[in-house]
Amino acid sequence: RFEEAEAHRDWFREHGFTDIREPDHVNEGEGDFAVTASYLLAGRGFRSSPLSHDEAQEFFGLPVIGLDLVDPRYYHLDTALCVLDAAADEIMYYPDAFS
Repeated sequence: RFEEAEAHRDWFREHGFTDIREPDHVNEGEGDFAVTASYLLAGRGFRSSPLSHDEAQEFFGLPVIGLDLVDPRYYHLDTALCVLDAAADEIMYYPDAFS
């Protein structure tokens, strides 16, 4: 998706966004993050670097809980976990996908 980055930056600039940040570490996509009222849940292992979690914590201002994916069938966090009620920090997940 590296080649898409410039098109995305251009779109945001054209639509008035001025605070555009580029990460230093690989976060493959939104599929490796889940947000609740209190936490940013962040998958790591197959496609996203754990080093990207500090950047996300700084940007969003929420504590990050890093979750290690261990089964290649569940290569993104959103294939094994979903938020049921963000305000109540309620999630459901498939335990065997995680260490």
